[in-house]
Amino acid sequence: MPSQLHEVLIELFRGAPSLSAEVLRRVFGVEVPAYDQAVPSSENFTQLDPKEFRADVAITFSQNGVARLGAVVEAQLGDDDDKSYAWPVYVTALRARIRAPVCLLVVTTNAARARRLGRKITIGHPGFVLEPLVLGPEQIPRIDTIAEAQKYPELGLLSALAHGNEPGGLAVVIAASAGLLGLDDEHARLYHDLLMTSLNEAVKKELEAMVLGGKYEYQSDFAKKHFAEGRQEGLRAALATIIRARWGAEAAQRTEARLAAASLVDLERWLAGAVTASTIDSLFSDA
Repeated sequence: MPSQLHEVLIELFRGAPSLSAEVLRRVFGVEVPAYDQAVPSSENFTQLDPKEFRADVAITFSQNGVARLGAVVEAQLGDDDDKSYAWPVYVTALRARIRAPVCLLVVTTNAARARRLGRKITIGHPGFVLEPLVLGPEQIPRIDTIAEAQKYPELGLLSALAHGNEPGGLAVVIAASAGLLGLDDEHARLYHDLLMTSLNEAVKKELEAMVLGGKYEYQSDFAKKHFAEGRQEGLRAALATIIRARWGAEAAQRTEARLAAASLVDLERWLAGAVTASTIDSLFSDA
């Protein structure tokens, strides 16, 4: 079953067709011809053989209604030997359909897998070799300025997914988060949730410290809500731990529902008094 990350990567390239052109040009040095339209094509390349061939994303770049370049984008998060047989079909079928050159772009989140996927695929006919263009963590550019992330929001997200947990990655995360503000609300929410989920605890705490210290402020309502929800969850866990340690497991179980329904303000107040309160009842007495 496809993972959320796999589906989001597909949506990134399908929802922003020009992203593949930017990656081909910027990362792989492909000479992308001038175009005035970039639209997703049918990903179905089934031929007479009953076996179905379906790519993740297929994009056609056209100018004045004439196809100039095609791109097949595959999100590859696992190992699949069948792809070496399917990918040549995707490329040649799209080329035949649009009557223009076609590139194969493979996106993965694992550096070792990226190196394996980049191996040449020998078809068998002399000189007929397909070499996938693989976009892995080592190939994804590091975008750590808000201005650049706002110009290329989808590429900024890919950069944060690849480099957000690296040393100095917080700048990449902040840039990506700001860049997402330029997208429609549905995609911005989806991508921001994935970004926050991808971060390790150290980066999350560093970001939280910046917010609480007034050094950084989330610019979007959904990001502020995401931060508040994350902080509430942390406060509930801390309170439950203190209550269990001071008054036992039964008291912790008895207060679970109360903590679950509590506001951020109440949780902060209770946590401040949890260490000094003489009884569990006195902790909640001013509620």
